[in-house]
Amino acid sequence: MRNASLPPPRRDETLDTTELTGLWVSFVVGVPLVLVGIRLMTGTSVGGLGLSASQLLLVVPIGVLVGVGLLAAVAYASSVVSERTLVMMRPALGVAGSWFFVPVVIVFLVSLTAVELEVAGRAFAAAFELFGAPTIDRWVGTVVVALMSAIFLLIGPQMLARTWVKWFAFWVGLIVMLVLVWQIVADLDLKAMLEQAPGAHFWLGVDLVIGASVFFYPLVADTARFASDQSSATSSIGAGYGVTALIALLLGGLTAAAHGLTEPTPAGMVAALFGSSAGVLGAVLAVLWVVAGEGDQPFAFLYSASSAVQSIAERFPTGVSRVLLVVLAAALSLFSDVTLWEDLIGLLLSILVPVLGVFLADFFFVRHRGYLSDSLYDRRGAYRGVNFYGLLSVLLGFVVFQWIAPAGPPDWVRFVEELIPGRSPVEAAGVPPVMITLAFSFAIYALIGRWRIEEAYYMSKLRF
Repeated sequence: MRNASLPPPRRDETLDTTELTGLWVSFVVGVPLVLVGIRLMTGTSVGGLGLSASQLLLVVPIGVLVGVGLLAAVAYASSVVSERTLVMMRPALGVAGSWFFVPVVIVFLVSLTAVELEVAGRAFAAAFELFGAPTIDRWVGTVVVALMSAIFLLIGPQMLARTWVKWFAFWVGLIVMLVLVWQIVADLDLKAMLEQAPGAHFWLGVDLVIGASVFFYPLVADTARFASDQSSATSSIGAGYGVTALIALLLGGLTAAAHGLTEPTPAGMVAALFGSSAGVLGAVLAVLWVVAGEGDQPFAFLYSASSAVQSIAERFPTGVSRVLLVVLAAALSLFSDVTLWEDLIGLLLSILVPVLGVFLADFFFVRHRGYLSDSLYDRRGAYRGVNFYGLLSVLLGFVVFQWIAPAGPPDWVRFVEELIPGRSPVEAAGVPPVMITLAFSFAIYALIGRWRIEEAYYMSKLRF
């Protein structure tokens, strides 16, 4: 709960429903979710799930609906407490316990940004190729998007929402996506698509869509805290994330079906989406879409990463930390193998998923939506020390995720697979790791919490 002694946020610090919705539309419009949609339809030999068109039309709405529910719950909690992501985790993990996850969140978000800059660079290069001009290297687009992110970080989310998003990114990104959906649907043989044999991984497809929403979990709390009220925070997720994610995922899946894409790559996606448009028009649309969609996604992840830094180093200059994070992410994207960071993202996601489950259980089920604002910053207060039950629930959730679907760098995956006799359950039965891990970590902490935490607001009973 908000501390009554704290002054209300200034008007220039808050974001209304329209501004928050536009911000989320601009975050979601772009290449990554379209690539997820393509992966739903591509063959299993290249890492896809091989779903049919009829399955796609069910998988995407179900996955988006669940994802919106998760993110809206986080947005509601953040708007009530008005704190950053890592601060919001302190009751569930303890003030000291939450510090263990600061490097996890920072590395996760910086790795995401490095991959995003790689994707943006390749999409940017592919878009310019449609002009028939000489091929440009992908580092050009990477540097351009990195510079845009640095500028956005310096002006902050409020100014970004009221300028770049309001007058450009929202309209350009959404309109181009709708035009592309209309164009692809008009060219599709829907009867033939609907007669396709269904794939064997329906629930893994739903799980993939839900997992894509978890990537945005840290960002939700870091932006929803600027909402004017709880209704504004939750409705912006439904309209901004939900609708846009639905369009982007369907666009990717239908593009793969219409153009027979065999691999979900940025260059192949841009060529398939815009190559059929008339010459220069297709090239212009491609460049506008990449700039509008990719310019602020790295900003979103790095903004949350800088908020994580501020949660443990409040006196460190915010502008300096943000510039350093941009430079680090760009350097990783340009001078290292991005597949290393993709593998690391998989490992860190298997930690973040149970953290989300534990947080939701703590806020809504154990503490009944009541956090003491003063104690969130007090090392000797109600949430002092380590909540061993929260950490145990996260650890068990991590084990469950890795048991179902080993994820991470190759050496780590081999190590996990050596501990598992026979085939992995996800290979043998198509068990969805994200859904199972979320449900398990939520349930185990909810049961322990209701049993061990006798006071709704305090952790004084949490002692071995």
